[in-house]
Amino acid sequence: MVPGHPATVLVCPYPGYNPPAPGSPAPKSARTDGAALARLVNALPEPPGGTMNCGADTGERDVLYFVYAATGRALQVVVERTGCHGVASAFGRRWSPPGDPAAMRLTDRLRALTGA
Repeated sequence: MVPGHPATVLVCPYPGYNPPAPGSPAPKSARTDGAALARLVNALPEPPGGTMNCGADTGERDVLYFVYAATGRALQVVVERTGCHGVASAFGRRWSPPGDPAAMRLTDRLRALTGA
């Protein structure tokens, strides 16, 4: 999912189709250690095979940009917070199902960083 050793990651939360409640704080982008967040993403389970029935996808997602110091290039990873809870990059797909311990660790870290 996230190869090598990214130096940093920029986390950008997107609220989807449902705007935040009036008076609630707006989610913010955050930058943090790339290697630590890459380990959380890489620990997610593979998606199940076959046909899946998913809940409603309201477009809520986090877009992660892992930046590599050696090249300055970035790898985009999209983490869906609704629907099938897919996680995708150019290097594959993972799954972030509610209740999965690895998914909960990633979700908790992203929420702590962005407030979303």
